Amino acid sequence: MPPVIHVDQIDQFVGQVVSIKGWVYNRTDKGKLVFLLVRDGYGFVQCVAFKNDLPAELFDQISHIPQESSQGTSILSSRILMRSSVVVPSASAS
Repeated sequence: MPPVIHVDQIDQFVGQVVSIKGWVYNRTDKGKLVFLLVRDGYGFVQCVAFKNDLPAELFDQISHIPQESSQGTSILSSRILMRSSVVVPSASAS
């Protein structure tokens, strides 16, 4: 299983597969593309799901995750592809 990291550590894992424990703060569905804004206690990270890159059943599940939900995102694993290193710390970060 990939290492579990906090969002504020993400820039240290570019190109690697990691897991983040968090919940969906916001979801935007653009048809073949879904953007998930995932939050943990340390910040936010945007995740992008491309329909052609995922099994149909998984993409459908991602497309229907409700906002503020921990469903399916309590552990989210993906390869980190960093285009910019902007992490917005949450107020509850310690």
